[in-house]
Amino acid sequence: MLPARSLTDIEYADNIALLGSDSSQVQTILNNLNNSAVRFGLRFTPAKCKVLLHDCVGSNPHLMLADDFQTFTQSSPSSYEEWNREWKRSDLPRALQSFDISRLPSHLKKRLRPTKDFFVESSPVESTLDYKRRLFGEYGFISGVDPSILFVDPEVASFESSLGQATERPIEEVLEEAKQAKAAFDELVNERIKNVKSNMKKMPELIEKHEFQKSKQHSISEVEEQKRRAILEEARDRFGYYLDPRDPKFIKLKQEIEEREKLAKKQQKKANR
Repeated sequence: MLPARSLTDIEYADNIALLGSDSSQVQTILNNLNNSAVRFGLRFTPAKCKVLLHDCVGSNPHLMLADDFQTFTQSSPSSYEEWNREWKRSDLPRALQSFDISRLPSHLKKRLRPTKDFFVESSPVESTLDYKRRLFGEYGFISGVDPSILFVDPEVASFESSLGQATERPIEEVLEEAKQAKAAFDELVNERIKNVKSNMKKMPELIEKHEFQKSKQHSISEVEEQKRRAILEEARDRFGYYLDPRDPKFIKLKQEIEEREKLAKKQQKKANR
């Protein structure tokens, strides 16, 4: 931060530049800025900041822009940052840095062109069989690993085979079960198709029955409507005006007419005998 007057008369500031050689120094400057801002009641929001790293290598500057400041600064250094730090720590002239076109740190260069020192075991993990298998698979005989020790121990292979037989079903059994399930599904589908075809053959007869019932219902409705109108006309003749079908007088008149019709039917039956 360049020397300037104290920011005591503003509520927020948009353009604040943090200058540093790498992300760790930018983080240190950010912490100092936060501590200073708290004394004046201000707050600095890193999540809304953009990080601009500028590294001049020869005449071609390398620029990189990151949107999330916290993700960028709190993550592990990139290969380019490590390579740049190694050149800064070295005693070689910085003018030679532009000739290092790989831009890889030393540990990655050793992986590309490994020497005998690269394959010396330096941790317990590197002495494991899985690590040696991976090492031999990537570098071959120059790794110094004896390929005869990389094969699976017969006892281990036997144990894994026995464990697989005890915990897993044979593939033939799984395939047979899938075949039976498919056959059962196909049988169910065929049965449904037969039912659909059978019902489709009955469709004309069902449609005819439906139309007959529909016409019968319509004729019954017409008869009931005619009876209702006849009762209304009779009620008008008796009372001098049309009655509401919900009126007690209309209901009583309807019951009288029904009793009269029943009596007429009985007398007709007796006469027919």
